[in-house]
Amino acid sequence: MDLFFTMRFPVRFRSRWLGARALAMSICAGVLALACLPAEAAEPDGFSEEDVAAATETIRELYAEVLGRAPDPSGLNAFLPVLLNHERDAAGLRKILRNSPEGRARRNRLPLAERGALGVAASLSLIWLGMFALFACVGCGLSEFVAGRGAVVEKPDLFQSAWIGLGGLLAILQLWSLARPLDPTLLGTSIPAAIAAAGWARFMRGQRRAANPQGCGAVSGKTGRTRWSPGGVLLGAWVVGICLVGAAASAQRQIIAYDTFLYHLNAVRWANEYAAVPGLANLHVRLGFNSAWLLLAAWLDHGFLDGRTAWVMPGFACAFFLAYLMHVLAAAKTAGPAARMAAFLLLPYGLRELVRLGPHLGYDVPAQFALAAMFVELVRWSESKGSSGVLRAPLSPAAAMCVGVPAAIAFVVKPVGAPALVPVGGLLAWNLWRSVRGSGRIFSAPHAAYGLPALILAGWMARNAVLSGWLLFPAPAGALPVDWAVPRAAVDSYEVQSVEGLNAILQSWPRRPGAAFHAAIGAPPGEWFPDWFAREKHRVEVRWLFPLGWVALGALGWGRGRKGKPRQGWEWAWPATAFAVLAFWFYAAPDLRYGNGLFWIWFALCAGLAVASWVPAMGRRAGWLVVGGAGLALAWGALAQMPETVARSRWAWLHAPSARLELVEVNRQHPPLKVYVPSAGDQCGDSPLPATPYPSDRLQARVPGDLGRGFRRE
Repeated sequence: MDLFFTMRFPVRFRSRWLGARALAMSICAGVLALACLPAEAAEPDGFSEEDVAAATETIRELYAEVLGRAPDPSGLNAFLPVLLNHERDAAGLRKILRNSPEGRARRNRLPLAERGALGVAASLSLIWLGMFALFACVGCGLSEFVAGRGAVVEKPDLFQSAWIGLGGLLAILQLWSLARPLDPTLLGTSIPAAIAAAGWARFMRGQRRAANPQGCGAVSGKTGRTRWSPGGVLLGAWVVGICLVGAAASAQRQIIAYDTFLYHLNAVRWANEYAAVPGLANLHVRLGFNSAWLLLAAWLDHGFLDGRTAWVMPGFACAFFLAYLMHVLAAAKTAGPAARMAAFLLLPYGLRELVRLGPHLGYDVPAQFALAAMFVELVRWSESKGSSGVLRAPLSPAAAMCVGVPAAIAFVVKPVGAPALVPVGGLLAWNLWRSVRGSGRIFSAPHAAYGLPALILAGWMARNAVLSGWLLFPAPAGALPVDWAVPRAAVDSYEVQSVEGLNAILQSWPRRPGAAFHAAIGAPPGEWFPDWFAREKHRVEVRWLFPLGWVALGALGWGRGRKGKPRQGWEWAWPATAFAVLAFWFYAAPDLRYGNGLFWIWFALCAGLAVASWVPAMGRRAGWLVVGGAGLALAWGALAQMPETVARSRWAWLHAPSARLELVEVNRQHPPLKVYVPSAGDQCGDSPLPATPYPSDRLQARVPGDLGRGFRRE
């Protein structure tokens, strides 16, 4: 396949191959989606008659709502233990009934006007497309300012510009939020500013082309311009398809994600109504989890999208990531064999997340998407240097942004990829030092390429200091001498409302979930690892991807040594970085929902580099057959999820709900501090402010009557 490798078919085969390769790429990409099998339900034991009666009534109501009939005895017996053991809530059972053959058949008989399929699908897809266009416009302006000097320049392509624009917008949002809330003014000014940036970039490129047409045309193979035919046509069809499937998956009727209803929605409301609130984590410690993803949701949460960003954000992340991977595969001229194969092997991860979409504001997956893009860009840049010794080669300003910005985005969304900042930051700092020495100037436009990732990280640190009083919250490091700092140790009955207590819970719960998590606090790996492995060993990430990554590393050494080719430093540096990220995740919080994408990154990097080294040794076709066969063995049958995903949705999206709350007076200040407390459970939802499931008479308003001045604990 000449889109993936540098060699070409003879001329007489090209005409018939052009039509076949698009079909082959679609088949190969589609069959790599992995199916996730649910765990078997345990039998209920020791429940009161009242609990059984309440669960039975819930099941009757669900059957009447979804299937229009009373439950049959087998269905009642099957769902009672699931509901009583809290393995599924009512929303989860509703989803099961809707996905059943009877539920799908009944929905198919509903009038199309009632389902409203086309309207919501088009709305979500257009919103995602608008977000991408805005980010790409901002990125074009930034890259033109940084790299657009001289007649011969290296410029990011469309999707690289979108990553740069997203990073630039996040930097603005973080710094803006320190002084002002993310109100509709910022959203309204972002659109004309992005259009102006793109127009200015286009004008400057036209001026440069007019001044030196030969110089601009001489490097067309190195500018990263997009190849639109036939790969671009396939890319467009791919984007439309994933948008439709993503819209169907996102369009559930209610939010069922626990964390979103616990504090994500509340964090968005705080960002919309107040600038960064000092000591906000003292009110509700999880509001101190500083994620730029929630700021992006708050930036979008206005107008007709007010209360609906939970339906927009996860689908956009997935659609953007999958379109980016397909762009690297089918349209990016600067991508080499290793980068293309790494993108190909990351497709199953993105496709699996696509069919599991639902309305939520979780940011684990978006952080891993950005981290994966960083590694693909590292391999892409490294391959372009050939065998000249990439670790000694200069990093252009455009390449610095393409590598450094996704790394910074991944960190400020969720710091699970923190170890990756060490080699990437070192690479950028070394190149900046070389650039300063060469030019003799400290402040210049190209140097801003190295400053943008640093600005993104600086904004995150500043918000951390304001929200919690700790630079590295929730890690117990970097305490600041401010009165709003979250206490290091618990000062009341809520252990989670302290930095050390929260950190211990975040580490121990993923190691040993349930009531036994206290036994894992401070315990050595030998005590909790056997239980963890027994629980996770059936997962494809643990059973297949991790060991296959090591096999691919061995094959990489074999492929390089086969014909005596030199081993390049980058072929080992980036897998080592991915392994360091995996080790950090395993130490910090080894729950697969926090890091399943890290296994895919590890496997895709190792296998992609190995396949690229096999090509000269065993031939292009043989290498492709090996990888394609392994992919089929891993993921055969996963495409069945796609039609089920589309069929399960009525394409309806609602406003985020608010929990049932009680207004509680927690201290004797004048005026006293009153907070909204959930009347049942700990979920605050999209509730009025301030809201917390942890009422305490030690909680004080720093300035009585002014919520914007923050909170402290005595």
